[in-house]
Amino acid sequence: MSVSESISRASRPSRFITALLAFLLGAFLAVGVAPAALAHDELLGSDPAAGSSVDALPAEIVLNFSGPVLNEEGSAEFSVTDSAGTEFAAGAPVIDGARVTQPLEGDAEGTVTVAWKIVSSDGHPVSETFNFTVGTAADVEPSSAPESPESDGASPWPIILGGGLVTLLAAGAVLAIALRKRGRTNS
Repeated sequence: MSVSESISRASRPSRFITALLAFLLGAFLAVGVAPAALAHDELLGSDPAAGSSVDALPAEIVLNFSGPVLNEEGSAEFSVTDSAGTEFAAGAPVIDGARVTQPLEGDAEGTVTVAWKIVSSDGHPVSETFNFTVGTAADVEPSSAPESPESDGASPWPIILGGGLVTLLAAGAVLAIALRKRGRTNS
């Protein structure tokens, strides 16, 4: 066996290990970053805030999201009602990046329910409902427990798990091919 053949054979395992480690690092980063990339935008806050009390119905409701809202016709919808079902949303919502403003008109007293739906920057609809109170504490009945957010039911987990499965299958295929080639060169 020549010196060059010995060097070539000695470097094969280290090239294989380097390639395998690079692949596994890439797979780890792809699976680790996927949940953040697939997350829908979330409501960070509103004015008036959920569960708050205001003296009078404000001229507008402002929602602030974790990412920009899709700015197309119909990508934001609001219903702002009192316990009698009176609608206070007036006109179309205004989308400015991650901020959505819904103009209001009318006079409200008591619990006001805000139901909203937006199209997240990832293209999926997101919706929630929350309440705030209009009027002084003496004039208003105590509201029930705070509303919990209503999800649109879409979950990123099937995509994450599917991506993980594809990554594992690809890693297995690369490993099998590399071992097969290594076995042929050693014979």
